[in-house]
Amino acid sequence: MEVIVRIDAKGCIMIPSDIRKKLGIDNIVRLRVEEDKIIVERIKDPIEFLELSVVSGTNDVEMEIGMLRKAIDEEIEGGI
Repeated sequence: MEVIVRIDAKGCIMIPSDIRKKLGIDNIVRLRVEEDKIIVERIKDPIEFLELSVVSGTNDVEMEIGMLRKAIDEEIEGGI
């Protein structure tokens, strides 16, 4: 699938809704540049990731979630 989109004065690109739905893109994506191409990748919902990552029987759930949130924040900030 290929579409032509406009870039507004602030540099924003609107991804058409049918593409967002098809790829399951919500409100956070990873963007990277490879040579002369811009690559936009879907990132799984961080909360869903946290829910799946909490180990059953964890004694300190708040600490576990805090560590996972920090890792996710670092991953997001590293891509900016």
